[in-house]
Amino acid sequence: MRKHHYITALTCLIAVASTAAAQDNTCSVLLQHGIYDTYRQQSGAVNATQFHTNVCEAYNRYKQDQTSGSVKVSYAVFGAGGDYSSSQLDVIGRAMCSATESSAFSQSDLSVFSSTINPQAVVAFSECMRQFGYGLRTQTDIRESDAGHVTLNINYIPMPGAPGVVPLRYVRVDPADAWSCGGTLWDKRAGGINLDTTVYSLSCERNFKTVTLDGRVFKAAASTITVATGNATVARNFSAEPSNPPPAPGAFPIGAVVSFWGTKAEAEQQKALGWWPCDGSKITDQLSPLFNRDAPNLDKVFLRGSSVKAGDTGGAETFTQEARSLDGVYNGWSPTGPAGAPEMWVLDSGMGWKRGSVQKVVVKVPEATVPITPPYRSVIYLIRTR
Repeated sequence: MRKHHYITALTCLIAVASTAAAQDNTCSVLLQHGIYDTYRQQSGAVNATQFHTNVCEAYNRYKQDQTSGSVKVSYAVFGAGGDYSSSQLDVIGRAMCSATESSAFSQSDLSVFSSTINPQAVVAFSECMRQFGYGLRTQTDIRESDAGHVTLNINYIPMPGAPGVVPLRYVRVDPADAWSCGGTLWDKRAGGINLDTTVYSLSCERNFKTVTLDGRVFKAAASTITVATGNATVARNFSAEPSNPPPAPGAFPIGAVVSFWGTKAEAEQQKALGWWPCDGSKITDQLSPLFNRDAPNLDKVFLRGSSVKAGDTGGAETFTQEARSLDGVYNGWSPTGPAGAPEMWVLDSGMGWKRGSVQKVVVKVPEATVPITPPYRSVIYLIRTR
């Protein structure tokens, strides 16, 4: 009997481990989607299979070089302009091409991901791992070619000591007309039910509708599908889908600042090409790693180099000398006075000298503001956003 209990406990342990491994893999899927989606958005490529092949071939070359001690600085993955640094390829290759468990990715790995792929994918991955600890089990399948279809399965397996069920609050699509959805999870989108081991499913088809954002035409705007429960919120974010491949990237890195000789209106037109006026406005280019950050405000300022970081401020257009008083004393000495001793003499209206005490003259210097800006010609600074 005791042996039977042992076998039963072992069976349960294996089942839990298998479930954890399955969830671990579904979290990695979110990273894999983010890696491919970022490349597709930037290059216009749609062949997920070829992308996977190219990345894994490059990753294998990197691993071989690592073994031989001859790791390169960067590795060509997609031909000209499609390189990953060795540190980028290390974490991307592990996510795309190896059996690395999601929990094995460190914070430094996630930092590399955040600087390489859409940060929303990294957030979704981190949240997926956190939600697993709350008992939520999710599985996401996204059509890679255009992110036009998504399937989301969700259920709840209570952890030891946790409640047996968790309430479903709501299921929401934002914007509301961005997707057409169905399935058992969508049927319960108003909430009011408890999630348990039963798997609820959501299947959504994207409603492609042409929209112009910052001078560029998209076939679908950015959107979010959210499932809110009593202990965690599951969100799947989708970038705007461009109608045409993006412009070929220039030689400048993201964040490079250049001078533009033109009007404000002409500078605004450069947004469609991935260049944003440096006027302090929020960058709303949804394909940019700088999305939702403020552009630097370089209006009426010069740029000064720094070996540490960008953004320090200083200097001024003018220098102001405050008003002040200058004291002067005019006096003279007679070698010998009537008593035979030296005697003080002072100026007499500038015409001569006479006996007297020391005279002090106070001169008032008024405040003065002096311009210190050298001759210049104004330009409009632009920052590269993608």
